Amino acid sequence: MRASLIWKYRVDDGGRLASRGECVLLVGEGEVRCISSGSTRWRYEGKVRNVEITGSVVLILTNDLICLNIDNGEELWSRGDVDLMGVDGDRICVASANRVACLNLDGSVRWTYELPSRITSMSVSGDLVYLLCDDGFLYSLRETEDSSLPKLGGFFRPQQPETEETAFEGGWVPSELL
Repeated sequence: MRASLIWKYRVDDGGRLASRGECVLLVGEGEVRCISSGSTRWRYEGKVRNVEITGSVVLILTNDLICLNIDNGEELWSRGDVDLMGVDGDRICVASANRVACLNLDGSVRWTYELPSRITSMSVSGDLVYLLCDDGFLYSLRETEDSSLPKLGGFFRPQQPETEETAFEGGWVPSELL
């Protein structure tokens, strides 16, 4: 076995990569380029904080969330005032301040949830959404079939340290006890 060069593409300013099939997204300073077979297929210009590919769409997080067609770069929809995004399959979760919303690939809202404090980090894994907030809690939400609202699965909060040795101990509190 050996590898063979298929194509190469000149990059002047470095950047980050994301890919799906033959489309490679090159995220550089102030732009995203979709490269395919060594040529630029399309380009998006603007300050980019994060990029994700899911299905046939490219999600670009600026101060807004912009959804583009992966084939031609055409804008399909956008949502304003988005701080964070997390993606898994057909679920797109966005957060702003203390609110999280789960969107479908067409931009329609699946559900929304409000937490008691500002969301600082997010991760999506299947029907689970993990949210770290500035109140010192890590929240877990699960989308349920019987309601349009997610279920709060529980949260983790570091215990107040008694000594420096116990500063990283914590505990799980089931949502039934809240």
